Amino acid sequence: MTLWYPGKELTLLNVGYADMGEVQGLFLEDPYKKLLDRYRLQLYHKIVIENGNIDTMEGKTLLETGCGRGGGLDYLAIKLKP
Repeated sequence: MTLWYPGKELTLLNVGYADMGEVQGLFLEDPYKKLLDRYRLQLYHKIVIENGNIDTMEGKTLLETGCGRGGGLDYLAIKLKP
């Protein structure tokens, strides 16, 4: 996939998550709805924030084990302000 998107616009390599109860499967608010990675960011949001019941990273350590470009960890760092 990185062969087709060699620039910085593709920051995640997972398949993403779509909420079938939402319009076009999107539940993240702007500015994330406009990003190429919006469905992939939703996967991090769903796993860490919703399923993990985490609303802050204060006092916690997060280890990124993916093989992407760090986009998921970047999203969580911005959203959860460690």
